[in-house]
Amino acid sequence: MARKYVGNELEWRVILSDRESRPGMVPVVFHCTSNTSFGWRVAEVPVERFAGKRAEDLTDEELDTVFAEAQPFGAPRDPKASESAIGHTPTR
Repeated sequence: MARKYVGNELEWRVILSDRESRPGMVPVVFHCTSNTSFGWRVAEVPVERFAGKRAEDLTDEELDTVFAEAQPFGAPRDPKASESAIGHTPTR
């Protein structure tokens, strides 16, 4: 399941994977829904950090920390996006 989150004054859909991306790590995916020029951000966290939780269970404070660690992933497909803005989502 996904959860809505506001980071950098943008709206994001957050997905906490239930599958390990590599041993002991799971991805947390932030998909920007309010501005397609920002695309995706991804962070890997240790499995035990959110063990037994779903994205809906995470607090804003927990997501603030993970969002600050997240890296841009892929390029947006919005033809109106300016090249200098691709993946550029500075943290608060």
